Amino acid sequence: MRPKATPGIPAPKPQAPDGKDATVEKAIGPHTLEQEPVGQTKERGVETGAGYVTGKIAEKKPAPPKAVKPKVVPTMDVPYLSKRKAWPLALLKQLHADYGWDWLEWEPEALWEAIGNPLPVVRDIIGALRTLFTTESFWEEYHVFLWCCQAFNGRPVDFRLIPELDPAEIMYGVMTVEQIRGQKKFELPNGAKVEGAVYGPEILATIAASFRLAGMVYVPPPVEGATSLLLDTCDPWVRPLSEKVKLAWEALDHGEAPRADESALGVQVAQLLLIREYTKDISDE
Repeated sequence: MRPKATPGIPAPKPQAPDGKDATVEKAIGPHTLEQEPVGQTKERGVETGAGYVTGKIAEKKPAPPKAVKPKVVPTMDVPYLSKRKAWPLALLKQLHADYGWDWLEWEPEALWEAIGNPLPVVRDIIGALRTLFTTESFWEEYHVFLWCCQAFNGRPVDFRLIPELDPAEIMYGVMTVEQIRGQKKFELPNGAKVEGAVYGPEILATIAASFRLAGMVYVPPPVEGATSLLLDTCDPWVRPLSEKVKLAWEALDHGEAPRADESALGVQVAQLLLIREYTKDISDE
């Protein structure tokens, strides 16, 4: 509070906590005054209730120049960048054709600008592709595996949530990686693990859980190792059925007509056929 003045007696000077004279700032019109100890008198002083404050007109400094954002001309002009479902393998081929493996080292924002700011779902696919070639998390960590599969299926990824994927979506993610493994048209970067990577127990358990929730008793290749984990959670009578489903599925691969009935075996084979059709439909888009 400002000390009150008694008539005929000057008001005392305000004191700072350290006992020194306080400072007062005051502006004159558009000018800014420098801070000066209260009580000193100089030219152009301005009287205040507690003494005098003087100041100089501050020199106006020029504003720093604004940073110029470099203009990047998009080089990737392909129609599937604007689609809701972009085929991951085709996208990978286009990235490799335009940039080699340099794009793996770019910041995401730089890559988005270079390829024309694609849809978020396409960005998720590119992020999943980057994961395959820079880490082994897809084969070791279940949440990364699920996020990548979600992206490969054309579903937006929310990294705050662990998605629940059905067997068809998981198998499409797995088959996408298998397609990338089998490509000989481009050379993989040094240190890439995509060719020899093996699915760890955490991933196989995740796959088994998805098939178990769907009521299925057999997981087809290339992740058939999840079948044993799946059967460990089922009643003993399920094992013989799983063996029959495996034999029927192998027969289909050799050209045998699919079994079409409502038996337990027929239902299981029909579910596997739906998975095959689903993965084929997305791959052909």
